This record gives sequence, C-alpha cells and structure tokens, in this order.
Amino acid sequence: MSTAQPKMKLLQAMRSNMLLRHFSPRTIASYLSWVRRFVRFHGMRHPSDLAGADVRAFLGWLAEQRHSRGWERFPAPECRCDSRWS
Repeated sequence: MSTAQPKMKLLQAMRSNMLLRHFSPRTIASYLSWVRRFVRFHGMRHPSDLAGADVRAFLGWLAEQRHSRGWERFPAPECRCDSRWS
C-alpha cells in the first residue's frame, strides 16, 4: 500500500513554494493574481497544458486591453508637484 498524498492545486502549490522561498506577501498575491488571469483567459486549462503560443496570445490580449481602455480603467492620479521640483 502506498500512502501517496493527493496533488495540491496549482495556486496552493505556488503559494506554499513562494512561502518557503520567503517571498513577500504582496509579491505572492500579485503573482497568484497574474496566474489566475492567465488561466481564466485560456478557459481554465492548466498552464502545463499550454505552450509558448498561448503565452503570446495572453500577452497580446493584455497589451490590447491596456492600450485600448488603459486610460478608462487606470486613470493617472493628479500631479501635485512640489514647488521645489519646478
């Protein structure tokens, strides 16, 4: 009889790996957020099933989204310049 442990889910495995490597909690949250976006973009397929063309497709889509609606989604904060920098 083998007592093999069940495989961890992707995000759980990534989180535990990053914690072991002492990544910052904010870095972990950011990385996991990007992985979630990538997986959702490809219809919930596991990243190990995807190839370089899939990464390029995601990055191309991301660039288009940011370019076409960037100012609407991420408006620039008002510039409050300090007088000493003028």
